Amino acid sequence: DSGAFQSEAFSVDISCSAEPNSTGAPSVTEAFGSAVVYANVLHLRTTGLPPSVPGYYVAGSMVGFTAMPAGSVGNLCAAGAVGSLNRANRGEVLISSDLGRVDLTPDLTDIPTPMGAQAILAGETRVFQFWHRDLPASNFSSAVSVLYR
Repeated sequence: DSGAFQSEAFSVDISCSAEPNSTGAPSVTEAFGSAVVYANVLHLRTTGLPPSVPGYYVAGSMVGFTAMPAGSVGNLCAAGAVGSLNRANRGEVLISSDLGRVDLTPDLTDIPTPMGAQAILAGETRVFQFWHRDLPASNFSSAVSVLYR
């Protein structure tokens, strides 16, 4: 390996679909960066959100399906060891822009899980999804799954 990391776009996981939000369409999460875990390069972007709504990314260790969790109108696609990237002291509770977009570049050595923050290791999968306020309840974006090497 030359040490240079080529940016990759990771495909949206279609095994668990997003429901339309109050804009009339589902929001979409995309991930860009490198699947080489030690590169620690991941950029999450969600578009198609209602403007000016709060939310945060969740990260799970596997793909799953939970319909309408916690009174949401959407589907949670992250399963396994699910943690939320909403540590307020780091500013990770996000507010969508006027164009309905949020972006986050998480630290892959500090991903929240129910057992505390952990580094992602080679061979592990992480599923990322955005959970956002959507009156009268909340909703989820589509999910993206990354298998790290």
